[in-house]
Amino acid sequence: MNSVTIRVRLLVLAAALLLPAIVGGTLYVQDRSSQAREAESIGLVVRFSTAVGGLVHELQKERGTTAVFIGSKGQSFGPELKTQRSASDAAGVRLREAAAGLGDAADAGLRERIERATKLLDAVPAHRAKVDGLTLDGPSSGAPYTQAIAAMLGTIEHAARSARDPSILKMLLGYVNLLQGKENAGQERAAGGGAFAAGRFDGPTVLRFGRLAGAQEAYLGSFLALAPESVVALHRAGETKTLPEVARLRAVAVASVASGSVEGVTGPAWFAASTLRIDALKSTEDAYAGAIIEAASSAAAAAKGEASRASVALPLGALAAIAFSFLLIRSINGSLTALRTSIADIAETGDLSRRAKVDGKDEVAETATAFNALVADIGSTMTAINATMEKVAESDLRARVDATARGDTNRLKMNINRTLDAVAGSFGMIASSIRQIATATEQTTAAIDQVARGAHGQVNALRQVAVAIDQTTMAVTDVTDNARRTSEQARLSGDVVAEGAKQIEAMVGAVDALSSTSTEIGEISGAISRIAGRTGLLSLNASIEAANSGGDNRGFAVVAVEVGKLAENSEKQARQIEDLVAKATGQIVRTATLTRTVKNGMDEITAGVRESSSMAASIAAAMEEQQATVTEIRASTDELNRIAQTNAAASEQIASTMTELATLTRSTNAELGKYRF
Repeated sequence: MNSVTIRVRLLVLAAALLLPAIVGGTLYVQDRSSQAREAESIGLVVRFSTAVGGLVHELQKERGTTAVFIGSKGQSFGPELKTQRSASDAAGVRLREAAAGLGDAADAGLRERIERATKLLDAVPAHRAKVDGLTLDGPSSGAPYTQAIAAMLGTIEHAARSARDPSILKMLLGYVNLLQGKENAGQERAAGGGAFAAGRFDGPTVLRFGRLAGAQEAYLGSFLALAPESVVALHRAGETKTLPEVARLRAVAVASVASGSVEGVTGPAWFAASTLRIDALKSTEDAYAGAIIEAASSAAAAAKGEASRASVALPLGALAAIAFSFLLIRSINGSLTALRTSIADIAETGDLSRRAKVDGKDEVAETATAFNALVADIGSTMTAINATMEKVAESDLRARVDATARGDTNRLKMNINRTLDAVAGSFGMIASSIRQIATATEQTTAAIDQVARGAHGQVNALRQVAVAIDQTTMAVTDVTDNARRTSEQARLSGDVVAEGAKQIEAMVGAVDALSSTSTEIGEISGAISRIAGRTGLLSLNASIEAANSGGDNRGFAVVAVEVGKLAENSEKQARQIEDLVAKATGQIVRTATLTRTVKNGMDEITAGVRESSSMAASIAAAMEEQQATVTEIRASTDELNRIAQTNAAASEQIASTMTELATLTRSTNAELGKYRF
């Protein structure tokens, strides 16, 4: 509904209010028209009821005449019965004509009852033949008439209960009660006529008398409560004239049960007295029917008049209501449109100094007044806010909103002031932090410069270390090569000495035989011993140099040279020994002792040479391991050099970044200096 305009909603409201009135008026016209038709139908039904009443009256008389005829064994009322039958038949013809004239006034229930009553009426001629033959007793002679009369009265009762007009319904119910009371009087007339004609009353007949009298009193009492005063007065006048005689004869009938005598009262006498009373009731019935017809006609005329007036007044009233609704809607919508235009103008321009136009004192005017008060309140607050924000725009963070506000505008004011407080405090903290950052940046820049310089120095130092390691590697390589050559030469010397030892050993046998040459061989052995001592000393020196090879390795070359010389001397001495052996062949005996000494010395030389060769091999292996270690150190030095270079580059980058940060800090501090807080 919020998407529908108020104009449309008011139109819908007016339609919703007018529609029930129009529908109600239309239904009222229809109801009045229906009541008029119903009243007309009631008039037709009442006219039909008079025909029914006429037939009932004649059938009641025929039933009573028949009872006297049967009770007197055909001695009384023979001609009267024939005449009454003709009257009953004529009344039956009038009833059929009245039933045919009902038309639409008769509903299905009424037509069904009329049809049932007509069938019972058609059975009466056959019953008459039995009466004429005197084949029936008193009570059974009246049964067909009673059944037909009850069916006829049922049609009237149905018609009465279908009426909707309370006054007519009341009259019809009274009319039905009158007819029922009259029917009970007719039954009483028939029962009494047969008994008085027979000259006796038995107990059941008297009881039936009493029951019929009580029923009459009940029905007629209801009739008197419902009938109009004019009809009641007519009934009372008739009862005053006719009821005393009927009451007297009732007393005779009751007394006859005990006395056995009806005191000379004949059937015709009772019939005459009862008929006078029933005729008086018929007069009341006819008057009552006329009153009902008149009331129905008046009701029909009144209903038609009301329907006619309502049919004219309804469209006029609807038009007037519609016109008034349009005027009212136009008035309301005009005020709302003016208010909406004012509000839209303020919303479009954003000018809170404008106000909505106030016309009248209705709710729309009150709404406009309230809206103006709201705009004034918001406008004053917004003016204060704008003034404050202009100062803030001029870098004055000390400004605060100072305005009297309520509700949301007051919360807005408080929030802005709290925001400015927080911003000013934050700016102060930022300024302090920037100053600290500036100081820290300067310190960090100096430290980074030192780190950068140290990194460059480290790179240079590592380059020098790398050069020294390369030189050491070359020296170790040379020592290793020399040690390998020394070991090989010592091995060869050992082989030579070993071979000489073998020869000397071979010569020992000869020396044993040639002991004469032992003196000269002893001298040669002494020379060999000295050579061996010098070789051992050189080996010792080589060992010392090998142990100290971590420093300067040039001593290994000297050792190698000396060992070479020793080998040459050993070879020369060996030749001399051979020459001397050749010379001392003749002197073998003298050299036997010397030969053994030489042999022992050669064994020692062989062991020393072998030991020197082993030590040279160990020195070579150690140099190889040292060379591998130096290679690893060289690789580590390269990695340290790369890291140092990276650190130097990073230090330079950090120093550049810190310089930029220092510049940014100075510019930020300058910007913050523009604000006052």
